[in-house]
Amino acid sequence: MNSWWIDDQRFNKTCLSSGKIEVLNCISKDGTKIPLNNEISVGDTKYTCEKTSDGSVRFASGPIDANGK
Repeated sequence: MNSWWIDDQRFNKTCLSSGKIEVLNCISKDGTKIPLNNEISVGDTKYTCEKTSDGSVRFASGPIDANGK
């Protein structure tokens, strides 16, 4: 059975049966879960959670611009 935990208050991680640790999603300050390799908007803030080419996970947030992006 896989276990999961919140790391650094920003990343939901799980330990796979192989022993590998994997990020499932990113978590905003208000608790919103942002799926890996996705972007969502909540209110006037855009959140991005992405796995980079080197395997690390980058979580970013910022204001939505006037065009809604």
